[in-house]
Amino acid sequence: VMLAHGGNQDLVGRNVVDAKDADGKPLCPPLVDTARQTGQGWYSYSFMNPHTGQAEPKHTFVRRLGDDFYIACGIYQPDS
Repeated sequence: VMLAHGGNQDLVGRNVVDAKDADGKPLCPPLVDTARQTGQGWYSYSFMNPHTGQAEPKHTFVRRLGDDFYIACGIYQPDS
């Protein structure tokens, strides 16, 4: 369940376990796996940028804070 979101308050309180990336692949399992392996790390994928309306490369840093509690922050990589 999303407890906070800096860019979209409508997501707060929602279960996002079934969220998919722009290619239709599950997003949460690989993010969780990344954090479970080493406690924290980067995961890269393609996601719809709400500001441009386009699928863009996105990189998210995720950190495990407890058994089932994670914090993540993602950034888009604009085309150069």
